[in-house]
Amino acid sequence: MKQTKWESILEISMNYLSGFLISYFVYRLIVMPNEWLNSSALLVTILFTIMSVFRSYIWRRFFNAGVHKLIYQFSKTIKEKSEKTT
Repeated sequence: MKQTKWESILEISMNYLSGFLISYFVYRLIVMPNEWLNSSALLVTILFTIMSVFRSYIWRRFFNAGVHKLIYQFSKTIKEKSEKTT
């Protein structure tokens, strides 16, 4: 299945946005409170790398499953409605 440019941009944007939010909360809730984890750059790097790979895999499966087409159709409908009102 080939994605359009818009769908690729949407997938990448969702991946980056979710990555930022997840990493922020993991750092604040898991890394900072644990001194043993906070003092080890290697463990923190491994933790964030595993999270990144897993997150990217989930988004890729989500878009390859065709769910992105529903999102695309929804956004297209919203765009058409907004153009009619202006």
